[in-house]
Amino acid sequence: MPPRVNGQISLTVGPSKGTDDVLGDRDYNLFVMMTQTSRLMFQVREDELGAYDISNIESGVLFAVDAIEKAGGKATLGEIARWLLRRPHTITQLIDRMEKKGLVTKLKLPGQRNSKRIVLTEQGRQAYQSSTRRRAMRRLMSVLSEEERQELWSCLSKLSGRAIKDLGLRNGSFYPLHLGSR
Repeated sequence: MPPRVNGQISLTVGPSKGTDDVLGDRDYNLFVMMTQTSRLMFQVREDELGAYDISNIESGVLFAVDAIEKAGGKATLGEIARWLLRRPHTITQLIDRMEKKGLVTKLKLPGQRNSKRIVLTEQGRQAYQSSTRRRAMRRLMSVLSEEERQELWSCLSKLSGRAIKDLGLRNGSFYPLHLGSR
């Protein structure tokens, strides 16, 4: 049985000893902690976005389309998928749902058979503007000092860099890695 601190199970972190005991596997415990924290933060953001009748992933698409356009690009399904680290078919289904909601529209690109440019509708722009307030994220992140934020960014950059390498992806081809540590 793992040790308890204040009634909570206390799992150690640090270099893993390569054990088959899940509770003693420090790397796995840290991975689970990151995953659970991410899911909790995701749910806080979902709750915030519910007031605007959009989901977190829809907000991400609106952000990606706006950012790609501001950078002078065309927000195609493939480009949005790269920005959001999603498979193209998943983005296609999402864009179809968002089009039905009146958030985006698909425009045929001249001279290209199947490629479509995704643009925000007026309703989509309004939803995007509302979603940019990000009060929940600011409230959550306020528990970290500037030094802790920089350290967290550095650690997450190393981990994402390794995952990118292991997956054979191009580094910097999606958000936020191409922005650096702003």
